[in-house]
Amino acid sequence: MSVDRMARRVALLGLAAIAFGTACNAVADEVRVTRQYGLPYLPLMVMEHEQLLEKHLKAAGVLEAKVTWATMATTTATVDGLLSGSVDFASSGITGLLAM
Repeated sequence: MSVDRMARRVALLGLAAIAFGTACNAVADEVRVTRQYGLPYLPLMVMEHEQLLEKHLKAAGVLEAKVTWATMATTTATVDGLLSGSVDFASSGITGLLAM
């Protein structure tokens, strides 16, 4: 993966985190996020390690929101989590997008 593609992914994730923090202001007290194994999910691993979602939620005024991270082994598990409502945000490749 090129540096340019990685930078675009990180920028999109940052924008999603900001938009998510604003939208979550009145509703959620827990945010459930999933990712899969591998280097394509490194930006999410950094977000979890640096607690970026928590920081943006606090900046948006959601002080008590809890962020729960889970690692799914397959795209099927990720899609099932989204469809069942047990996951709020998920990352997947084109296979998961086509399945949705």
